[in-house]
Amino acid sequence: MMEKRFFLAFFLTLCVMVLYLHVAGRYAAPKSEANTIAETQPLPQVASNEPKNSNSSVAIPESQQVKTITIGKFDITYSPRGGYIKKIYSKAYEQDLSFQNIGFVPAQKEIEFTDTFEKNQLVFQNKTLRKTYIFDANRLQIVFSSGPVDSVVLFSNPLGTNSLNTRYQEFFYKTAATMERKTIQNIIPQPSFLGRVFQGQLPPPDISVSGAKFAGVRDRYFCLALLEGNYSLKWAQNPQTKETFLILPKTATIAMYLGLQNKEDLQLVGLQEVIYYGSFHGVGVIIFKILNFFFFVTQNWGVAVILFGILTYLLLFPFTKKSTQAMKEMREFQEDHAVEMKNIREKHKDNPQKMHQEIMRVYQQNNFSPLKGCTSGCLPLLVQLPIIWAFWAVAPRILEFKNAHFLWIRDLSSADQLFHFPFVLPLGLGANFNLLPIATAALMFFQMKITNPPTDPEQAQQQKMMGMIMPVMLIFFLYNLPAALLLYWFVQSLLTFTFQWKTMRPKAA
Repeated sequence: MMEKRFFLAFFLTLCVMVLYLHVAGRYAAPKSEANTIAETQPLPQVASNEPKNSNSSVAIPESQQVKTITIGKFDITYSPRGGYIKKIYSKAYEQDLSFQNIGFVPAQKEIEFTDTFEKNQLVFQNKTLRKTYIFDANRLQIVFSSGPVDSVVLFSNPLGTNSLNTRYQEFFYKTAATMERKTIQNIIPQPSFLGRVFQGQLPPPDISVSGAKFAGVRDRYFCLALLEGNYSLKWAQNPQTKETFLILPKTATIAMYLGLQNKEDLQLVGLQEVIYYGSFHGVGVIIFKILNFFFFVTQNWGVAVILFGILTYLLLFPFTKKSTQAMKEMREFQEDHAVEMKNIREKHKDNPQKMHQEIMRVYQQNNFSPLKGCTSGCLPLLVQLPIIWAFWAVAPRILEFKNAHFLWIRDLSSADQLFHFPFVLPLGLGANFNLLPIATAALMFFQMKITNPPTDPEQAQQQKMMGMIMPVMLIFFLYNLPAALLLYWFVQSLLTFTFQWKTMRPKAA
């Protein structure tokens, strides 16, 4: 009975973690009635020949000719036709940033500009119009020297991507009362299922925000955000091109932050609130400070993660000890009364109710609660969840993990990749052999063996099946997660397994 409850608790905990990752992060801050996204506060009407439905009008054409320049640590790809930045590539982090089409003006999409670049200024100009991109450290300013323009796309984001670097994308905006955060999939409400069935595939509506102090988007490491001011904004989607846009109405100058989600840099421009680790943000901040301290001592991020795993194991050791002791007592009780329990099951196999009554009588006669294993053994494991969830949120966003080496691991921010296969593994696992998820699953397999040895053939068969299914599920669940996260998980599992093995092993005769 104990092993069934334990594995059920573990499985439910795993499910809760998955559900939390997909749901809880979407609603990071409570909404206030005065500052929610409201269709009753539309943007000011501006003169434009574009259709009113921006879902059909915001369509950025594919540029036939693009150019690339290097500014600091970025490669900037831009289009002279329309005069805007197509995309930005980080050389240090070897990735395209998720925000694109910066400064695109729909009314100018067919205009061919002459482009010049000098002293960190990218200038687009024709006979009547002039647009200047000014790069200054982490600041980017767009100046429309010919006067205000209507409906400027601050940036656009591709939708529907699931790579490791883009699954952490998040839109945000700050009003006087609240900081709103939305995942890239839910910034704009989608039509209901019944609405799609009875009305067809309707385009999602545009939404407006008035009185925003700042707004922007962030991915795993970088963010693009308007500097603090007073803005009216519109979020729109184009279902055909699968893009989301942040649009500014009539404006002549745009000032924004473009750079890493680094606390010191963001504080200089008043955007420190951009950094956020989810519902356990406070715990996440503490975790990051501890990791920084261990790195200061060891000068190696892999060792820092191991030391953090050891520290949390020691802090949670009283719960681990209580859990293990409860499992041991349950196992000893089952072993001592195995023959009696077997006889009861055989005698009352045709009467389940009577069988249950007799088994409960055995527990009562020995002053032993059948729930002890669950209340004393399984529930204390829930104490670890805030730390696990917080580290789960913090680890993928730690800038320092990028390209950090440890043993065979070349990059703590991605899967450990011991070696590459000459083929691609099925089910989206990729073409790499990742050792840490397999080692963690192996520890789980042996942990199940030592903590819950079967007391009868039926339980042995059930445990054999469970022992095969759950580690395999764990491998699929963990396989492509960042190595830093898995290194922490492996250290925790190894220490727990070692203690349980020493505690649960049979005493010498």
